[in-house]
Amino acid sequence: GSPPVPEAAPNEAETLARLSTSPQKARQWAEAAALITARARHGQAVNLDPAALVLDTVFKIQETAGQSR
Repeated sequence: GSPPVPEAAPNEAETLARLSTSPQKARQWAEAAALITARARHGQAVNLDPAALVLDTVFKIQETAGQSR
């Protein structure tokens, strides 16, 4: 794929290129992003503790980073 335009954060394209060195790794990160978004929305809808939602997000990112190695 191509880098996002405009970038949502500084150096977003560079970060994505570093994390997604293959189509398989890019798919893992895309799936993680979709899952994190869905879980955060659900958590807010049922009024879960915001700190728990952030921690859940961090754990999912760590899990995905471990799979990407």
